[in-house]
Amino acid sequence: MKKRRSFRKPHRIKKKKSIFKSRLFWLLVLILIIVGIIFYYLFFSKIFQIKEIEVVGEEIIAENQIKKIIPLSNIFLINISNIEMNILNQFPHIFNVNIKREFPDKLNITIAERVAVGIWCEQENCFLVDRSGVAFEKALPEIDLIKIFSTKELLKKEKIEQILEIQQELNKKEIQLKEVKIVSEERLNVKTSEDWEIYFNLRRDDISRQIFNLRIVLKERISLERRKNLQYIDLRFDKIFIYPRSEE
Repeated sequence: MKKRRSFRKPHRIKKKKSIFKSRLFWLLVLILIIVGIIFYYLFFSKIFQIKEIEVVGEEIIAENQIKKIIPLSNIFLINISNIEMNILNQFPHIFNVNIKREFPDKLNITIAERVAVGIWCEQENCFLVDRSGVAFEKALPEIDLIKIFSTKELLKKEKIEQILEIQQELNKKEIQLKEVKIVSEERLNVKTSEDWEIYFNLRRDDISRQIFNLRIVLKERISLERRKNLQYIDLRFDKIFIYPRSEE
């Protein structure tokens, strides 16, 4: 019996298609070229190089001083947060700064400067202080602002606000403040231009109530003539104490 011969189909080796003939390859190349062009256009082209800086809100700080610390680099690469922090660190007069990009090549800088409301003194050193309780510049002798004597720890925003409230209310009674002393967290001594003092309790719920009591006392119990011999008025307690100057 004859054996059947098995025939195998011839195996054809397929030639690998060249990658250069692949549409996907050339599509990827095209995408990379487009991305590269866009990247170069955005980050290296002179079109987006910062050419103009506009500063608004400055009164004391010169515009050129602020511009000097801003690198004229690409508008996309510039670090806005770092620049804002540098401005605040280098210029204590500035308490807020906001920088915005204006494409293609401009920066808009808006600053807010501190406004001095008093002169804070600790021993012989005196500085301008704003209503937030921040001492930001050495005070010149000719500046006419209320003097505030205290330690650094007691110089706080709420204390400054209370002092300003007292000053405003006393001005309505034509009483000018000469200086104030924050003795402690709860005590404030106010010296008037007439050289008599008022003692306030800063920890009582409502400072305006003490001011109201002062108005009543000045209106009903102390005439303008009697103020000349007044030493101090103590408003810290429920009962108001009035002390005249001691006769020498």
